[in-house]
Amino acid sequence: MIDPKYRRKLAEGNIGVVQGEASGGIGSIDIDDDQGADEFLALNPDLKETLRSRGARGCNVWFYPERNVPRSGRLRRNGQAWGEWRYNGCQTIIVPGCIRPARPTRSSAQRRPSVRRFRRD
Repeated sequence: MIDPKYRRKLAEGNIGVVQGEASGGIGSIDIDDDQGADEFLALNPDLKETLRSRGARGCNVWFYPERNVPRSGRLRRNGQAWGEWRYNGCQTIIVPGCIRPARPTRSSAQRRPSVRRFRRD
């Protein structure tokens, strides 16, 4: 990582983050659109303070799940595609600016992923 040319090239690309146990247990919820993200965060206000990364629309909400972690899969709401839960066997792409406070408009970069327990109803 000392080679400046390599570091510049790395800073211009995206980073694929392995999800689940292989990465120390980090997972993310990929929400497809801004309205869905707003609704999700209104229903889960404690996740407003966790790391969120953003592309063209929607966002990824990053956290470390505990207990009863569900399998990765697509999420639906009212029969419509809404997003995706990513854990074991998945990856999420994040741009380098989302990890550093250099571009706060692109993410909640100053925040770290939180810990969240899943309930089985």
